[in-house]
Amino acid sequence: MTNCVWNQFKNMCFIINYLAVLIAFLMSSGLGIADTWPTYRHDSARSGITSEDVDLAALKQLWIYQSKFPPQPAWLGPARRDGWHKVDNLKPKMIFDWAFHVVMDEKSVYFGSSADDQVYCLDAEDGKVRWKFFAEAPIRFAPTVYRGNVYVGADDGLVYCVSAETGQEIWRYEADPDSYRLPGNGRMISVSPIRSGILVGEDVAYFCAGIFSFNNALLCAVDAQNGYLIWQEKISGFSPQGYLLSSTEQLYVQNSRGNPFVFKKSDGKYLHTLGGGGGTFALISDNTLISGPGNTGQMNAFKVNTKTQVATFKGNQMIVTPGVSYLHTDDALSALDRYLYLDLIKERSSLTMKRDVINKEFLVLGEDIDTRRGRELRGRLEDLNHEILKINQAIQDCQPWKVACSHPYSLILAGDILLAGGQDSVIAVATETGKTVWNAGVNGRALEIAVSNGRVVVSTDKGTIHCFGG
Repeated sequence: MTNCVWNQFKNMCFIINYLAVLIAFLMSSGLGIADTWPTYRHDSARSGITSEDVDLAALKQLWIYQSKFPPQPAWLGPARRDGWHKVDNLKPKMIFDWAFHVVMDEKSVYFGSSADDQVYCLDAEDGKVRWKFFAEAPIRFAPTVYRGNVYVGADDGLVYCVSAETGQEIWRYEADPDSYRLPGNGRMISVSPIRSGILVGEDVAYFCAGIFSFNNALLCAVDAQNGYLIWQEKISGFSPQGYLLSSTEQLYVQNSRGNPFVFKKSDGKYLHTLGGGGGTFALISDNTLISGPGNTGQMNAFKVNTKTQVATFKGNQMIVTPGVSYLHTDDALSALDRYLYLDLIKERSSLTMKRDVINKEFLVLGEDIDTRRGRELRGRLEDLNHEILKINQAIQDCQPWKVACSHPYSLILAGDILLAGGQDSVIAVATETGKTVWNAGVNGRALEIAVSNGRVVVSTDKGTIHCFGG
C-alpha cells in the first residue's frame, strides 16, 4: 500500500471514528437531531410534534420581538349562540389569528401580521428583522417554508411565494380575478380572502379562497415553483376558515363554525362532510382526523377515509402519538392510553345502542311494563347499566396521569416534553409523569409555541414573540 493510499485510509478511519463518537455523544446526552418547524403545528397533518429534544437546563430567554401593533383578529368576538343547533354559551371557534403564528427554519423565524399586512423574517439568533414583505391586506395565518421559499396567503385574495433568504417576490396567484373589496371588521378585504393557510407538499401548494355564502369559495392547487394552476374547484355552502390538513389522498378543509369538508387531493373533488360542530383546531394521526372544539366544547375523531366517528374527547386541543394521547382542557392536562380508550368507547357505544333498543321496547309496552316481558327487559336494562358504569370507570382508569393545568391556550410535543401556553407564562411538562419541569414568563396569552434547532419560540396575543434557547 502506497503512502498516499495509506494516508487516505487513515483519514477515512479517523472520520468514521469521529462520527461514531459524535453520534454516541448525542445519544448519551439525550440531545435529539435538530428539526425545523416549517409550517403551522410543524407538518401538513398539524400534529404539533417534533422529535427534537429541548435542553431545559440550558434554556433561557435569548430575545424578545415586540410588534408595534398587536394582532387584529378577523372576528372581534365569539358567537355566543348557535341558533340552528339551539346551543348557548359557545366556546370560541374563530381563533386562528389571535396571535402571529410563527414558523422556523435553520436560521430564521417567519410570521405574517394581521396588523400591518406584512410577512416578517427574524434572525433566529438575535430576533432582528432580516427582511419584510408587504401584502395588500391582513395576513392571518402562518407562512409555510418549503425548499427555500416562503408561501403565504392574505385577505387581499392573493397567494405569495417569496424567497426565504431575501424576501423577494417570486410569484403571486389570484384565485378569483373577479373579486372585489368590501369592509371586514374595519379593514378592506377581498370577497375571496385566503383563510386556509397554504399547505405545500410534493411541489404543490393547496389553499382556499373565499369565505362568504353569497360567493363560491375556491379550492386550489398550484405548482409550488412557478404558481401555475394545476386544478381549481368551486365550492358552495361553506366558509373555509382554519388551516388545511392533508392525508396521503385527501384534503380536509375546516369550516369555521360548521363541520369539516373532505376533498380528493388529486383533483379537488368533493367527497363528504364530517360531523362535530366545527372549530378551527384539527390534526391527523394514524388515519384519524381529530377536530373541534364543537358546539359542546369537545374534540371529535373520524376515520380519514370515511364519515365514521370513532370517539369524542372533552377538551380544546390534543397531541396524538402512536400509544398515548395528551388531552388539553381549560383546567387540566392528561395522558390517555388511546388504544384502550378507543376499545372501551366502542364497547360502550355497543352497549348503549342495546340499551336504547330496550328503552324503545319499554315505550311500546306502555302500561304493560309489569308483565313477564317487562320484568325481563328491566333486568337486562339493569345489567346493561351496570356494564356501562364499569366501562366508564375503566375509561377513567386508562389515564396514566391527569394534572391540574392553568395553561390551556397551546400545546405541542418536543421529544419527551409537552410545552403548554397560559396567561403570561409557558411551561414544560414531562410526558412520563405530568410534572412541570420548566416554566418561563411571557407577555400575554401564549397562543403559539414552536420548536426548532434548540430554540423554543412563543407568540402571544399582544404581538410579542419570545425566543428561549441555550
